[in-house]
Amino acid sequence: MKSEGRHVLVLLENVSSHRVTAPLSNVTAQMLPPNTTSFLQPQDEGFIQSFKSKLEQMKTRYIVGKLDELLDKVPEPGNENVETQIDSLYNVDVLQAMQWAKEAWKTVTSTTVSNCWRHTKIIDDDVYELVESIKQLALGQ
Repeated sequence: MKSEGRHVLVLLENVSSHRVTAPLSNVTAQMLPPNTTSFLQPQDEGFIQSFKSKLEQMKTRYIVGKLDELLDKVPEPGNENVETQIDSLYNVDVLQAMQWAKEAWKTVTSTTVSNCWRHTKIIDDDVYELVESIKQLALGQ
């Protein structure tokens, strides 16, 4: 991020476990005011729901793929441990889960995130209108 000149604002819940003690070059960690968690819950219906939905879709495809492979092997002689293999259908290693999370996050659009923040009313609507105006100007060039 530093080499690209990008800056990131990370909003954290105001709890002791979220204290940032290390210096961060292009990341600003900002604590939310106390007792705002319930106020921010509308995000769960937006980008968190979108993320979880895509993640669940990938997991289901993975399990169906493994089940298809298992069913192809069932008629083979000496393959009596089908129950054990069925139990292993849901085993996912950490790397696979992280890859799914990365791909799922890519599907969450900036519009979804923006709409969630807009719904919380933390940021004034004028800011959103300004951003939209800038986008329109950029498209016109």
